[in-house]
Amino acid sequence: MKKTILLFTVPDTPGSLYRVLEKFYLHNVNLSMIYSRPVKVIPWNYYFYLEFDGDLVMAEKTGLLQELKNVTQQLKIKGTYTTLVT
Repeated sequence: MKKTILLFTVPDTPGSLYRVLEKFYLHNVNLSMIYSRPVKVIPWNYYFYLEFDGDLVMAEKTGLLQELKNVTQQLKIKGTYTTLVT
């Protein structure tokens, strides 16, 4: 199974994180991990690490990556890796 990790920031406004998570729901993509860390130089702002099931080819074909770019301030693709499924 392939998994991909993204790093992103969203504006500090109501519903910003929801708009990102909604894209995964609408594309029927499972999230396996999400956590946040404060942005050190900007108080009360956070960046998010997110891991989802699938690879970048799938995300690009379905339009998921473009939709994520539209609802995030910054979007960085950390990479895709294959897990050992037993």
